[in-house]
Amino acid sequence: EHLCRKEDLDAAILKALAQQKSPVILCDPFLPECPVIGVNAAAQAMTGWGHVGRQEVASADVRLLAGAKPSERGGYHLTYGRYAEGEEEELQRLAVRAACANGRPCSVKFRKMFELPGDRPLSLWLQGVTVAYGVNKGPLGGGAHIWYLVGILSDAPVDAWEKEAPSSVAMASLKQALQEVLEAHDALPKPGDSQEAGEKDWHPYGGDVRLLSKLVWHCQP
Repeated sequence: EHLCRKEDLDAAILKALAQQKSPVILCDPFLPECPVIGVNAAAQAMTGWGHVGRQEVASADVRLLAGAKPSERGGYHLTYGRYAEGEEEELQRLAVRAACANGRPCSVKFRKMFELPGDRPLSLWLQGVTVAYGVNKGPLGGGAHIWYLVGILSDAPVDAWEKEAPSSVAMASLKQALQEVLEAHDALPKPGDSQEAGEKDWHPYGGDVRLLSKLVWHCQP
């Protein structure tokens, strides 16, 4: 079996996504409200969002737990976008929340937390992927499925992107990159390897995880 700390797994996955040519977003469902923890360069260019690093995520989490309003927390969240009234908009809102809760795949309109005049419409394919199991007590223990929510952006209409995304070049490249992270497990530090506490304990839901041999992509029920 291959064990590592979730913090090191986060870093390896973020490094893999940074090398993707397609615009990709990564969210962590183990943190409150499933925040965005990674935005690669292509996604930054499409959305106008900036770099997301460990410190930005941790700082936003602290402000959230302190009771700060969404506009005061910093960080990025897919669930904070503005929705108009109507059944279609409500279905999209529920689809995003379901994806953040259980990784259920969906294609939705990408909504910035604060939209500005002139923002171009974008579509976002969301899908969860399980990569490991937790082996400690606490949030990651008891065999908890360790998964991430990935999003691929496109300027195609939402309905068209729903059909195209699963078999797209972007998805194929993403699947290969994440699978390679699992296969390169020897490059990940083992639990207990010497490391400064400040470097490894930033994640409030960190801990040891057992890597899968193959990715498990979440599907529609």
